[in-house]
Amino acid sequence: MLRLVTRLLLPCLVLLAASALPVWAGQTPLPWVARDGLSAADYQKAFDDFGKDGFELASVSGYLVNGELRYAALWRKPASAEPWAARHGLSAADFQKAIDDLAKDGLSLAYVDGYEVGGTPLFAGIWRKSAAGFPVVKLAMDGAQYQAEFDAMKTEGFRLQHVAGYTHSGAAVYAAIWNKAGGPEAVARHGLTGAEYQQAFDDLAKQGFRLKEVSGYSPGGVDHYAAIWEKGGDGAPWIAHNGVPLSEYQTSFDIDRFQGWQPLYVQAFTSGGSARFDTIWESPFSGADLDTLQSKLLKATQSVHVAGLSIAIARNGHLLYASGLGMADKEAGIAMNVNHRLRVGSVSKTITSVAIFRLIQSGATFGGGKKLTLNSPIMGPDGILPDLQAPPLLPQLASAQLHHFLEHTPGLPGNLSNEEVADPTNCSAGDLVQRINYAIAQVKAIPAPPPGGPANGGPIPRAPGVAFDYSNIDFAIAQAVIERIKNGPYAGAVMQQVFAPAGLTQPALFHTGPYDPSIGEAKQYAKDGSYAEYDTCDNLPPNVGAGGWDMSAKDLLRYLLAEDGLTSPPDILNANERKDMLHSPAEDDPSDQALVAGYARGWQIGSWGACNVGWNIVQGHNGGIQGGFSDMYFLEEGGFSFVLIANQEAAASAKCTPSAPAGAPNPPPASCGGKNEPVCADEPMARIIDLIRRVDWPNYDLF
Repeated sequence: MLRLVTRLLLPCLVLLAASALPVWAGQTPLPWVARDGLSAADYQKAFDDFGKDGFELASVSGYLVNGELRYAALWRKPASAEPWAARHGLSAADFQKAIDDLAKDGLSLAYVDGYEVGGTPLFAGIWRKSAAGFPVVKLAMDGAQYQAEFDAMKTEGFRLQHVAGYTHSGAAVYAAIWNKAGGPEAVARHGLTGAEYQQAFDDLAKQGFRLKEVSGYSPGGVDHYAAIWEKGGDGAPWIAHNGVPLSEYQTSFDIDRFQGWQPLYVQAFTSGGSARFDTIWESPFSGADLDTLQSKLLKATQSVHVAGLSIAIARNGHLLYASGLGMADKEAGIAMNVNHRLRVGSVSKTITSVAIFRLIQSGATFGGGKKLTLNSPIMGPDGILPDLQAPPLLPQLASAQLHHFLEHTPGLPGNLSNEEVADPTNCSAGDLVQRINYAIAQVKAIPAPPPGGPANGGPIPRAPGVAFDYSNIDFAIAQAVIERIKNGPYAGAVMQQVFAPAGLTQPALFHTGPYDPSIGEAKQYAKDGSYAEYDTCDNLPPNVGAGGWDMSAKDLLRYLLAEDGLTSPPDILNANERKDMLHSPAEDDPSDQALVAGYARGWQIGSWGACNVGWNIVQGHNGGIQGGFSDMYFLEEGGFSFVLIANQEAAASAKCTPSAPAGAPNPPPASCGGKNEPVCADEPMARIIDLIRRVDWPNYDLF
């Protein structure tokens, strides 16, 4: 039977010395908003709403999906307000009239998009003030006419400012704008197939040309492109995509925006019965910082020999970067992306803990009206779970209260011994509580360790609150508490109590059966490269409350930011409940060496260390599981929060002796790699966090 692997210590990390952090002077990118799939009415409403907020339309295009007209648009907030105007859904005659009318207000057409609806060409446009005088505009040219106009305009000293390809009656048609403005050397191409466009793109990039705009269209059902490139530019890194299918567009868009890319241009066009999208993006990072994020992070992933990684980084509650690295499915050649969900392992304990404290905060009751508190009994006639029974060997367990299980101090053997309580996976025993009863009934007596000898998890039996011993079964019991109080499944209760208030809808319990890429999970690999599949009760992970959740790094980071005590985003726990959640029993008796100062109620806190490297954390946790590992931490140094989730168990890289920073009490006794694995298995992976402090982060929030 496969089981959850628990890692208690964070792997080695070198993000230290707050005094060494750089002064943050990154760019402040202009705010932007992009929308697609809008009906004409929805587009008009968005146009009005964003206009009131000071956004200016940067691009707009019409297209058909299953014969229905839709709009895609990009708005940006300009550095300074200048007069501008926009129109859409106009016939050629009405569009020409708009050109003439707006010229009286000193506005020149700067952008045009053509699209066919019911056999009639329609146009959308953007007008702005221009120092170059009024442009020459041609709306309906076939390929030969457009080439002739292009040649004639060039001879007369006009510069192609904008070109849009569209189709009418199945044939290619062009609309273009010329003016006499100066500018860098430019190249224009049209009538290119996808392959021809890619070749031109590659060739011109080698010559130092940067794509200014690209327009897709599909005459005769074959996609073609018209585009303008300009030499040089401002030096900012940029990327472009063309012909992205509607079915892939949202994922493609998310991949770019969560890496900080800022869209400069979005164009959509009808292709078959659906749509395709063209985009151009610019990065607020320097080339060196972008290389750190895109190249060095990937190399760190490869160095630890895992298939892929999901990563997210925030500072002072603001999302700075999120990305997928490596492969989500090696066999199918599917790259990890920012939306893939991965198993987070024991980070799930923090989620279960937050759910408990949310219930306490809400005034939840049990057993006919008794109020839920940290001191609520679990067993016995007055307990939350009166059907949970202390076995004969463990009579003192009957007095354990809710907080003991959250603190790993109820008196059950954990990963300090070879007698850790097994996960409740004996399906024949009955429901979850009965399966827990079966598991704890298997506990064997453990003698106390000899004086001066190594910890062995003993003595067992012992009273609650006497010693810390990390164990998954504690959070299986916390899961059962949640289910009993909410009178329903754990997953639904947590979605309602934790994720929905934090603004999340995508987390799920991980899939236990054969790999199914259609559900959005990355493939999870064991060390030997095989798929890590589970066969457990009720098609659920083997210990849901201790390690059952599955999500992307950006979603897990959003969850962490909702519990970090910062004002933005607002916390879902009040200050008192958060304080109680992050309280360690060692604070009540610092002289008690059997308690761990670095562990609170489902959370790691304070000073920690592994492999003789130390750091300070506000709160967090890590997780090890069949098929991956995870780290989620809010650091004191620099206000950074970060999440790393891998979809493969890392190969052991170095043996180490856990240690705490100088002066820190009671280093956690568990090993970096989990039970009987005294290695920092993902040490090299954790060292990529050192890269965070080298980057000049932009001043933005990607959430």
